[in-house]
Amino acid sequence: MSKSQNSQLDRKCYQKGFTLVEMMVAVSLFAVVMLVSVGSLLALIDASRRAQNIQSVMNNLNIALDGMVRALRMGNNYVVSNNNHELSFTPFGKPTETWRYKFEETTTGSEEPIGRIYKIYNVQGVGLVNVPLTAKEVDIDYVQFYKTSDTQGDTRQPRVVMIVRGKAGFKKQKTTTKFDIQASATQRLLDI
Repeated sequence: MSKSQNSQLDRKCYQKGFTLVEMMVAVSLFAVVMLVSVGSLLALIDASRRAQNIQSVMNNLNIALDGMVRALRMGNNYVVSNNNHELSFTPFGKPTETWRYKFEETTTGSEEPIGRIYKIYNVQGVGLVNVPLTAKEVDIDYVQFYKTSDTQGDTRQPRVVMIVRGKAGFKKQKTTTKFDIQASATQRLLDI
């Protein structure tokens, strides 16, 4: 082999591979693509977490209202008072007791009042107990109770309709959902 052929062979060996500039461009492009991908992934994770939090709060509200409706169905002697913001009734199996569901706005360490639904009942040896049924993340703006068919012996069973409006969510996350719920309960005990 001649000397010129040998030097050409050496140049070809050295020309294999990438230059430093090519490597830096490739790494930079890879870093930009990964940065955008990770940013999108983090945004999706945050959105998923917020949706799960809202779902948890709405589940709390649904459970509270379902419990109220179930107790009202089994109870009797419904009395609506306080501009339709309060409902009293006799619970099933406890003819000497009276339970009340009451809407009340309170200020609990914040500037804005938070509306909640409370269950008020008598505990033997303790007295009246005022228990909030909804979580603090549920801010109820409006509650109305309506009663129909109060006359005993008519052909219609007593019925209570509840209307609840408000918003649920977390103020720190700036994620809230407005709700407007209507539920009704018809007394199961025959009113003849």
